[in-house]
Amino acid sequence: MFRCGATRIFFYIDNMDIEQLRRIITEIAEREEVHILDMTITALGREKKIEILCDSESGISANELGRLSILFSKNIEKSEQDFASYTFIVSSPGLERSLLYDWQYRRHAGRRVTLTLRDLPNLEELYGRIVACNDGILHLDVDGKPQEILLEKVQDAKIEVSFK
Repeated sequence: MFRCGATRIFFYIDNMDIEQLRRIITEIAEREEVHILDMTITALGREKKIEILCDSESGISANELGRLSILFSKNIEKSEQDFASYTFIVSSPGLERSLLYDWQYRRHAGRRVTLTLRDLPNLEELYGRIVACNDGILHLDVDGKPQEILLEKVQDAKIEVSFK
């Protein structure tokens, strides 16, 4: 299943327009086997833009992002909605973005991660290496010891960048 993440809007726009835009983008994403993690629509003065944050279970290249940008733009221009004057920005999440879904953890198996857990006041952050993630359970190696964390207990998860 492909998800369309949050849509954040920073000005007034008709809900029908947003739903049609989301439908067009989601249909393309499903066909292309890409997840939409976030979509932001802004209009500040003359600058109008739609930013779409995409990723896939195997990662996404700059060429794929460029192709998606063209697909999104062409299909939205064909619709009767007034988005032709918008700039489309299609990108992938950087390492500073939190991991949200099982498939993101699986893709980063073997990498170190910093977790902030909810409802555990004695443990603010947990550091470990991702071993696996399935059925909503994250399997970590924490200092050589296996640890299982329910994803619903993870408030924030960021991949650690290493230059070794």
